[in-house]
Amino acid sequence: MHVHDWPHSATASAGAVSGNTVTFAHGMLNQIVVIPSKATTEYGFRLTDLNNVVVFEEQARGSMRREVNIPRVGILTWAIFSSSKATESFTILLKGREE
Repeated sequence: MHVHDWPHSATASAGAVSGNTVTFAHGMLNQIVVIPSKATTEYGFRLTDLNNVVVFEEQARGSMRREVNIPRVGILTWAIFSSSKATESFTILLKGREE
């Protein structure tokens, strides 16, 4: 078993930004960490699978850290969205293991 961190840096312009994880055949996503550049930033975070099924979604203010057990098969797409039109920077860290 290998433990992995999948770090991403992103800048939301006009309230939205998204990206993809790397492809894995087997494994679990165990932790989601999202850190906005401002502690008062309100946003939503969503993960969808290859079939566009939402596997995780949550609204947050400031940093978010969640323990999860989401199967990793193929690519997951992450998205950050907010009603803010300001440009905001985020750090996204997805932690998991490959079996």
